[in-house]
Amino acid sequence: MTVKLKKKICSKCEVVKAASKFYKTWRIRSGLSSACKECQNAQKKKWRAANWDKEYEAHKRYRKKHPEQRLAESKRYREKYREIINEKARLKARVKVRAKRAEAKKSRATNK
Repeated sequence: MTVKLKKKICSKCEVVKAASKFYKTWRIRSGLSSACKECQNAQKKKWRAANWDKEYEAHKRYRKKHPEQRLAESKRYREKYREIINEKARLKARVKVRAKRAEAKKSRATNK
């Protein structure tokens, strides 16, 4: 049985916040986590900074265990952001061409 709350006190920062500022969870009777989203995100960010190697290994294991899901996610991402990806590729190509031209111009100037 979950209790509908409009406001709740965060257990970390001890500030009264709207219920929408807390993650939902089935583990607690109220249906909301004890710490607000902001505090939980800060805590997770701090943990990831201290344990980046564990986080990296977990992602590595997931990618190895679920290759078909990773391919599907990549495909969905590419379809969703096709325009942006193509524009970035065009800009990158232009930069490469300009760099090659500048390098060729520089080498011609030194050969004279």
